[in-house]
Amino acid sequence: MVSSSNRQEKNKEIILSEEEFTILRDYVRESIGRILKELFDGNISIIPYKDKEKIPCTYCTYKSVCQFEPKIESNHYRSLKPLAIDELWENMKEKKGGVLIGDQVD
Repeated sequence: MVSSSNRQEKNKEIILSEEEFTILRDYVRESIGRILKELFDGNISIIPYKDKEKIPCTYCTYKSVCQFEPKIESNHYRSLKPLAIDELWENMKEKKGGVLIGDQVD
């Protein structure tokens, strides 16, 4: 997860170099490909993320369809690990950190 709090200069606009844009584009394409492969393979696991105490389920319009219930033992949240912007770029360069649907990140 990257937010302005992970950056040293919070108000500075981020303009990507051509190399950075290529890294980002390739990473996004590869991540989408992995997610689609999981879906085509039949993995439709419901594993929302949790960022400290924030959970997207609170605002999700598909809550009634999904019916994720954390009190059920087999249901669990993925915890997002905050990354420094430099660590994020390094992970993208190395193609690390692409979370698959069923992965648990703690």
